Amino acid sequence: MQIVRVVGGLILMLILLFSFGAGAAEPGRVEVVIRNSAFEVQGGPIRLGTPAVIVIKNLDPMEHGFVSLFLQEADLRVDIGGSAAFGRGIKGVHVGAGSELTIRFIPSQSGRFNFICDLHPNMKGEVALISVTGG
Repeated sequence: MQIVRVVGGLILMLILLFSFGAGAAEPGRVEVVIRNSAFEVQGGPIRLGTPAVIVIKNLDPMEHGFVSLFLQEADLRVDIGGSAAFGRGIKGVHVGAGSELTIRFIPSQSGRFNFICDLHPNMKGEVALISVTGG
């Protein structure tokens, strides 16, 4: 499993691979671990049209954000502490110190999106969602 760390103003590029064929029923899973005010990303691949899961774990002693235009445009379900929010138009999420949340969605298109911690603007990253045809 590959781990990529974002520190300061560096931009993280995580490539999530998609394919158009019928995929496995198991959801693609990506973990974003927040540690020492940096994002560490593990996981993939995620297939186009197949359920995907992004788990965000905050191991820092302070609250952090995960904000992206992508989140506003996707149909999401966000699970945290036994509660859930769902739908479109979710600007972002805040993850309390020592907390974890899960974002579930079905990717419908390729593209790129940036994400930031709106509470600590030096924490940022970019995710490229790339479509790969064939099987």
